[in-house]
Amino acid sequence: MSDREKTPILMVHNLHKKYKDTPVLKGLSFDVYPGEIVSFIGPNGAGKTTLLKILAGYLTADAGQVMVSGRNLTNHLSELNQLVSVVFGGSNGFYRNATVEENLFFFATLMGIKRRERANRVAKVLKQVGLSEKKRQRVSNLSMGLLQRLHIARGLLKESPILLLDEPTNAVDAATAQRLRQLITEIAGEGRSIILTSHILHEVSDLADDIHLLYDGQIRFFGTVEEMASASGLQQIDRPATLEESYLAFMKKLGG
Repeated sequence: MSDREKTPILMVHNLHKKYKDTPVLKGLSFDVYPGEIVSFIGPNGAGKTTLLKILAGYLTADAGQVMVSGRNLTNHLSELNQLVSVVFGGSNGFYRNATVEENLFFFATLMGIKRRERANRVAKVLKQVGLSEKKRQRVSNLSMGLLQRLHIARGLLKESPILLLDEPTNAVDAATAQRLRQLITEIAGEGRSIILTSHILHEVSDLADDIHLLYDGQIRFFGTVEEMASASGLQQIDRPATLEESYLAFMKKLGG
């Protein structure tokens, strides 16, 4: 890495969040670098989606810092929303009777993208995700895989330096998931930083530079797949442990 690339694009320090009297995030701290794919794994209810919503400017934090490019943007929701794009995926979120292109133009307008830039921006993201030939198709006629690509296209419209992906290959077939993983790798290769959450652990193993295990609102492990296998205490004789095997062993140690 160059000296510039050694500077984190995102720095999170001692982040806390509770709902009513229930703590959800309990002092999270981590860094993300330009072009890096960082993954958060953990059981349902560990705090992954809450974390993404705070980083994207949809929720306020109770304490801690969120810094982007060296600026403290904690709870500056509109600024975070401009610099961080989030893709939640799923079957909702678009006008189903409008076309792919019409939906993207609508969201480009909501994002404040200037009129003279919208057509080029929409055409660019359609090409990136491989939907150019589907641009006049109604969203209601899209398969789940194409819909997931459209979600990613919307996330790319702002050209923000940080992209958050929540279960990006959920409910798609194996071939589509493979194409989406390749797309994610290409996006990171362009210099965007990606935070990925997924329950598909072989996907995380293939994509992520670093893995964070989030459990009960805390990061209980940080490192590579190989380092997680070592930290889990899992004994392997004839081959390295997979991420799934290491994760299950780690969860057993944590009592989960």
